[in-house]
Amino acid sequence: MGRDSATGRFVKGITPWNKGIKGVPSVGRMHETQYKSGSKPANWRPVGSTRVNVDGYIEIKVAEGMHQWRLLHREVWKQHRGEYPPKGMALIFINGNKQDCDINNLKLVTRRELMERNTVQNLPENLKQVIRLKGVLRRKINGK
Repeated sequence: MGRDSATGRFVKGITPWNKGIKGVPSVGRMHETQYKSGSKPANWRPVGSTRVNVDGYIEIKVAEGMHQWRLLHREVWKQHRGEYPPKGMALIFINGNKQDCDINNLKLVTRRELMERNTVQNLPENLKQVIRLKGVLRRKINGK
């Protein structure tokens, strides 16, 4: 039988029924309708295509295969400067538009400078107070 009737687990040392079988065996019309080699899925895009990701940044496809999309502004920086920004540095958009990837709109800043630019302390006093109250309210809601 191969199974322990009390636990339902396979007993150590049994040979599985599908040992040596590659893939799922074709049943019925399955062989006729399976994915054919050389055909491309409906969402396939050629190398050089662009898309906008969920964060609003433009990505460009640099090669075929999985995970071959790169951020366009980083690729533009590499094209003009010869290498990606070093660790500890951030590439920012001068005008704040994430889709304006012109080299003249890109600036390299340290992570410290980026934090100082984005800190709540740079905002007007009434806005700072609203942000703090929102945090208090969120903590109260999540605590219950």
